[in-house]
Amino acid sequence: MIYKLKYTPVFAVLLAMLFISSCRTEPSNESSNTTDKSPSSLQVRLISQPDGLSPILARRGVSRQVYRHLYTRLLEVDPKTSDYVPQLAVSMPVDETLENGHHKITFSIHPSAMWSDNTPLTTEDILFSYKLLKHPGIQTRYGVILDAVNNIQIDPSKANTITFTTNECQITLVNTLCEMYIYPEHIFDPEKTMRAIPFTTFLDKEKITAQVEDNNALAKVGERFMNPAYYRDASKFVTSSAYTFKEWLAGQRITIQKNKDWWGNKIDAPIFKPKAEQIEFQIIPDNNTAATQLINGELDAIVNIPAVLYDEYKNNESVQAKESSAYVTVWLALNNEKGLLSDRLVRLALSHICDTESIVKNALNNHAAPVTGPFMPGTEMYNNEVPPIPFDVEKARDLLRTIGWTDSDKDGILDKVIDGKKTNLSLKFALSNNSTTGPIIAEIIKNNAKQAGIDIQIEPGDDKSIIQMVRAGDFDIFLTGTSFGSGLYDPTGRWHTKSFPPNGGNYCRYGNTETDAIIDQIKNSCENDAELINAYHRLHASIAADQPVIFLYNPKVLFLINKKFDNVVVSPDRPGLFEEYLTLN
Repeated sequence: MIYKLKYTPVFAVLLAMLFISSCRTEPSNESSNTTDKSPSSLQVRLISQPDGLSPILARRGVSRQVYRHLYTRLLEVDPKTSDYVPQLAVSMPVDETLENGHHKITFSIHPSAMWSDNTPLTTEDILFSYKLLKHPGIQTRYGVILDAVNNIQIDPSKANTITFTTNECQITLVNTLCEMYIYPEHIFDPEKTMRAIPFTTFLDKEKITAQVEDNNALAKVGERFMNPAYYRDASKFVTSSAYTFKEWLAGQRITIQKNKDWWGNKIDAPIFKPKAEQIEFQIIPDNNTAATQLINGELDAIVNIPAVLYDEYKNNESVQAKESSAYVTVWLALNNEKGLLSDRLVRLALSHICDTESIVKNALNNHAAPVTGPFMPGTEMYNNEVPPIPFDVEKARDLLRTIGWTDSDKDGILDKVIDGKKTNLSLKFALSNNSTTGPIIAEIIKNNAKQAGIDIQIEPGDDKSIIQMVRAGDFDIFLTGTSFGSGLYDPTGRWHTKSFPPNGGNYCRYGNTETDAIIDQIKNSCENDAELINAYHRLHASIAADQPVIFLYNPKVLFLINKKFDNVVVSPDRPGLFEEYLTLN
């Protein structure tokens, strides 16, 4: 099975935008005179307070910045290469095709793995964790991890192995499965109630719901798991990774400290060699305050600082500035299903008035690069042969004229008779109140559109109401994008017609039989690299030709770090800065 495609570095290119909280070049891990002198304590900025430290319950990106140091998963991503590498697993999984065409993926687990309370971490914990995703009492959005899984089993004769079976090969299956962090069964299910229930029962919503209603102990597992104390109270927290949870002072800081007895200390691999003895995550919402504290030596690192501040401080004598690509592309979603933008030529005209160069310069201080399609630049998935749509106001006017748009009343706005009624070419641009770059982007597009006779009305709103509006299809334009991860990308959820809301994230309601067929081919192409790459390229070209969205840019994620540190590892992999590698110079 193919787990990822070879990545070809092209340029170093994060920025959060509406609905995106977190692509690929070689990560920057420059160092000079690197030593093994471990810092006793690191002070790292969090932009906001996490909403708990449970991987499958937390929704804020800052939570991951902390909990990734506390939990383990089957495979982890090496930030220096962006390759998947074994963590709880002894090696990469074995993939077998069975006689019935199903696939069996087998992981062998480190027999020495332990929880921080000295309880062995076993395949029972792993099976328990995946069952949690389908427990009716647990409110998580991570249940989709199991969409392609038929069964998970432990072989009694090989207690350190666990197998996942699926109906068919899927290119992203292993990557998706390894998004799951493992939880301690003995903490959340001390009576081992869930062991007696086969995994397949959890896949049947009616059956497992009935069992929870009839079994108080099974219901208690869900209640215990949803209790916030287990993710905020250090005395209740059991970890399996290099650090233990020391304290959480609400609104101030979260402190973790190295576990001297961690089982991973004995494994000779880079991801098992954290340097810092303690990490204090300081909660500092204001960017200017954070930058000042960094200059004053009160902070050691800032992750994802705005471009304006980055450029202001990057040459400061006490600071080293780093930037990396981000696994994200930003674009304008257009309503392809109804309204004026359901016409491809109107969408194409709108693309011609979108001055991407000006947007990158003014909204991001040039810390981004233009994109032409739905995949990460610099990967083999991305089709470099697709040309960008040039900024050309006159071309936009000409296109609109060919389909009957004229300024009949000479008011500067094009109009057309539609269904017997004169209609102005007026579009609404929904914009999050929380977006920092959005207002700049919207104003640039609005001003350029005016020159072409297109009226754009910018309508700021809160994220919740905009999400509801977009899911209902009641929008013209909104700023969004796609976030990626290491490995291959499955475009089904964003671009397949079966993913129209409420079934998925194809908010533009775009797609046709041709694009659906290509997406299905991509999803199930596990054996032939050349065919897979060709399919990605064809989908890229097809989507770009229809312009269901206006592709904008691939932004950079920017970091400021105290100059006293060497071995600085920044990467497109979340959270971007891997502070555990830092050493003192």
